[in-house]
Amino acid sequence: PWIEVHAVNVASRQVGGDYYEVVDAGEDALCVAVGDVSGKGVPAALLMSSLQSAFLAARSVEPRLDRVCGHVNRFLFERTTPERYATFFVAEIARDGTCRYVNAGHNPPLAIGDGPPLGLFDDASYELQEVRLQPRDVLVVYTDGVTEAIDGEGVEFGDERLARIVAAHRPGAAAEIAAAILDAIASHTGSGADQTDDIT
Repeated sequence: PWIEVHAVNVASRQVGGDYYEVVDAGEDALCVAVGDVSGKGVPAALLMSSLQSAFLAARSVEPRLDRVCGHVNRFLFERTTPERYATFFVAEIARDGTCRYVNAGHNPPLAIGDGPPLGLFDDASYELQEVRLQPRDVLVVYTDGVTEAIDGEGVEFGDERLARIVAAHRPGAAAEIAAAILDAIASHTGSGADQTDDIT
């Protein structure tokens, strides 16, 4: 009753490498994760599946998100080649508005911290950060397929355009904001244009 969540995933091929998860973190908290693995198609989807399994396993035994990311990083690093990695954002949002998060090289959700991608460096460390959300605030977590969507002239959709769309539709429901973002991307890229990356 205290939070509204909506997620959309549009693969650029039959299967994709973007990942999102919404997990109940107790009566008064919710955990949200979004990841984007390197590559496209089946190899990316397989790595994404490993990321999901590693995240859920680590989170089941470790409450601190920075340590969860450390465990997932080691798991991926030991099982992948250097060109296979994932950017990742995870946040735990409490009913009182506290939002604890770790950004592991992912697109900043309209402007929150940064850290190394998962699975790229063996000894990477992750910083747990915190912000306070207010009632009716909107947090948009997305992959680079949103901001890097290009039009016919090679112009990217961009962070500023995304921020304008969200601000213009902020009074709406989460699903309405997501639909407005997807509509704006489609308008920007043009009808019939090939989707070059997964969009989440």
